[in-house]
Amino acid sequence: MRAAIQATIVGGITLIAALNGRAQDQQGFTSFGIESCGRFLQAVDGERKARPRNPVPDADYTSLYALFEGYALGFLTGANWAMVHSNNYEEANVGNSMNDHFAGAMAWLETYCRQHPLDNYYEALEHLRVGLAAKERQ
Repeated sequence: MRAAIQATIVGGITLIAALNGRAQDQQGFTSFGIESCGRFLQAVDGERKARPRNPVPDADYTSLYALFEGYALGFLTGANWAMVHSNNYEEANVGNSMNDHFAGAMAWLETYCRQHPLDNYYEALEHLRVGLAAKERQ
C-alpha cells in the first residue's frame, strides 16, 4: 500500500513537472509544476465559466483548475510530511481545520493571488499554510 501511494505521488509530480516545467527562486528552492498566481487566476476564471448554474458540490469542471487544486492538496500534505520527518510535530497536521471544506481554502488562494498575481503559486500555498497553522493554534 505504501509503495502504491509513493508511486502515485512520484507519478503525479513527474506528470505535473513534465507539463509545466520548474522554477527556481532566489533562495535556491526548486518548485516543480504549476508556477504562477496569474496562471491560477486563469484557471479560476475558466472554472467559473465552465460551471453550470447549479453545480455539483465539490466538483471540478475544468482539468486546469483540478490540477491547481490537486497541487494545493499535495503541497499541504508534503509540507506536513516534511514536518514529521524533521521532528516538528506541532506543525505536522496543518489543515485539519478545513474539515473537508477545501473550497474555502481555494477561495482564500484566489483572493491572495488577485492581490499578488506575480507570486509563485507555492508562495500563496505557503501563506495559506501559515494562516491555517495560526488559526489552528488558537
